[in-house]
Amino acid sequence: MKIAFVTSVSRKINYLSYEKEPLGGTHHAMFNLAYELSSKHEVKIFCNCQGYEGYYNNIEYIQINKILSYSKQNEIDILICVASETILKTKIKAKKIILWLHNDYSMYWNNQLSDIAHKIAEIMSFKTDKIVCVSNWHKKIINEVFKIPLNHIDVIYNGLDLSIFKNQIKNKKLPKIIYTSAPDRGLETLLEVFVEIKEKYKNLELHVYSSFLTWGKDDKDLVDFENEIIEDYKNINGIFFHKPLPIKDLIKEISDSFIFVYPTKKSDITYFNAETFCMSVLEAQACSIPVITNNKGALDEIVLNRKTGIIIDETNLNDLKSKLIFEIENFINNKNLYEEYSNNCKEWVKNFDIKKIANNWELLFKNLMENKNVNKPEKVYINIKYNQPYVSIIIPTYNRANNLKFCLNSLTYQNFKDFEVIISDDGSTDNTEEIVESFRDKLNLRYIYLGKNRGFRAARTRNFGLKRSRGEIIIFLDSDIVVPKTYIEEHIKAHQKYNEIIVNSFVYRMKYYFEEDLGIEPEIFIKKHKDKLNDDIKYEFNIFDKEPIEEGYFLDSNSMSIKAKHIISEGFDASFVGWGHEDTELGYRFIQKGFRFLFIKNNCESYHIYHPISPTKDEETKVNWQRLTKKYRLKKWYDPLPKIKLLGNALINDNNNITILECLFELNRGDKFSFSKPEVEILLLNGIVKEIRINSK
Repeated sequence: MKIAFVTSVSRKINYLSYEKEPLGGTHHAMFNLAYELSSKHEVKIFCNCQGYEGYYNNIEYIQINKILSYSKQNEIDILICVASETILKTKIKAKKIILWLHNDYSMYWNNQLSDIAHKIAEIMSFKTDKIVCVSNWHKKIINEVFKIPLNHIDVIYNGLDLSIFKNQIKNKKLPKIIYTSAPDRGLETLLEVFVEIKEKYKNLELHVYSSFLTWGKDDKDLVDFENEIIEDYKNINGIFFHKPLPIKDLIKEISDSFIFVYPTKKSDITYFNAETFCMSVLEAQACSIPVITNNKGALDEIVLNRKTGIIIDETNLNDLKSKLIFEIENFINNKNLYEEYSNNCKEWVKNFDIKKIANNWELLFKNLMENKNVNKPEKVYINIKYNQPYVSIIIPTYNRANNLKFCLNSLTYQNFKDFEVIISDDGSTDNTEEIVESFRDKLNLRYIYLGKNRGFRAARTRNFGLKRSRGEIIIFLDSDIVVPKTYIEEHIKAHQKYNEIIVNSFVYRMKYYFEEDLGIEPEIFIKKHKDKLNDDIKYEFNIFDKEPIEEGYFLDSNSMSIKAKHIISEGFDASFVGWGHEDTELGYRFIQKGFRFLFIKNNCESYHIYHPISPTKDEETKVNWQRLTKKYRLKKWYDPLPKIKLLGNALINDNNNITILECLFELNRGDKFSFSKPEVEILLLNGIVKEIRINSK
């Protein structure tokens, strides 16, 4: 039988990866299955192998972009699409197609992105002969989220090559905890717990083998997130951060450990909610290492609770931490209990022997080829709640739950309805998420929780929201601003009238906090409480509802819009941390590209709810100003953009005495000018300039 695996993830995978590189669970499982099947079948892996094509260990590796032409010219009996349905949008030919899912698809939970979910459900229903999930919990999720009938889904657990786990040297002299999952899936919780328990057990060590690069995620914001965790704990005695290892080297480190602790948690920044399987946990048990984890997703199917490990049911984060400490201490202090769990692990993992798992796949292949148990859905059952939005509103926030409530409420009254709201939460500890959830049925809403707050990071927070955006126009709106019902449509009108502009709209600021009438529409609130509001500073320059200007210093990101195509790949400069100038930098950067700035007031008057200002604001603003001046070599607060000097012809009209002279002109960046003929007419009266007429293009 001719079997082809196809993995469309961006990270490089080739025949050296299994032995030479750290792998995420999905690819580890794929290699294990492919190697086992290759003893009986002709197996090929289509992947991003970056020039490393060819045969290795009886498997042929082929660059993924060749699969379409290959399938047209060569027969494929079984095509296994690994962890992504996207490749099935193409017309790949195979006798039978299996979609082997590993992700939890949590970005589509709560009926989010229903238009995309509908398209995915179409692929799952009509482009596949069978869907394979990696746990029963996983099957339940796919059924609930995409409404795929249960008879179209099989469950086959991931498997291990148990031969590589034999004869490992176990050194348990020092209590050594190990963590090998992604940095955003509970590592910070474990580090906090370790610091506390270390006070009691001085010889205790924690060894961390974790990096987003293992999963091919080299996004700068993710790398920064990872580095921040390391920076916080790198100098604490007993904590060791290591580079991720290839599987055989990692097994040696796991075998030399005492327990595997994994307090998994959801992560909005990488679209992770719960484990659909977890190869790391299985690997630990294969090394006879007991596991301590929590009851998330399919972990209770992979760990035999109170036999091979402990599965904690927690009610909140503090509850989880206290239970983790208790269970870790219990293993440290109870040698007999530890040995019992360790011995149980040896027997339990035999259920996941790749040879047994491969037999389940063989049975599936047989049934598919004989057309047994093939039940393709006849239609898609997902209802589309929201189509792709025209406008994305990105709201950064931190502990502003009450203000956010009024901001979101004002968005429910917008005349223009085709928009989404993305809440980017930089670590709130108040009831922000609860407020967001209360608007779930009123707005096309997504919520991103970025984890522990590490200071005022508006640029970074907006960037995470920007990466989730889907609209053609992006509006950045602060969580403490209440907008009128015409707010969105006025921003749209501005972008329809002008190209290459950034739009700011008028915001009144409350001088102090008061609750009377708070949250009512701006038209009423502003008239009634004008004496309690400051005019926007830009009002002094009389630049609202005028033509666009070429000036970057007035830019304010609290109520700003720009077309997505201009900013989606750049975003804000996340090196600006603390108050101020991340928007000034954005303005200066875009003015250099020839953009202009439009300030609108009519039908856009909003008000900013008062809140206390950080006592360190002035110092942070000063630091960011220094960062800005260094980046662009500015010397003072108002430092105009450099003029462009060029020669051209000018027509000098002195009392109808016409002369054409070559003149030196200074132009702003972005000016469109032609000097193919005299385009500037200078009118003189008695030798004094009276008027300059410019014929620009």
